[in-house]
Amino acid sequence: MDDPMIREMETWGYPKEYEHRHVMTDSRNNEIYAGDEYLEMDDDIYLIAALEESEVTELLRNGAIRKNA
Repeated sequence: MDDPMIREMETWGYPKEYEHRHVMTDSRNNEIYAGDEYLEMDDDIYLIAALEESEVTELLRNGAIRKNA
């Protein structure tokens, strides 16, 4: 007998009960969901997945803080 949750994960990549919640929007209008990593600097927020590696490095060098949503 197959476990329904395993079947859902194989089909959809996550169980149906998992809620991919929108948490906030960054300074470039990218949606940030629960579990996403972002950088915070002054009053600005940047989704790391939407940045180039050089941008991440520069922001961290200038005092940005890495956080999880």
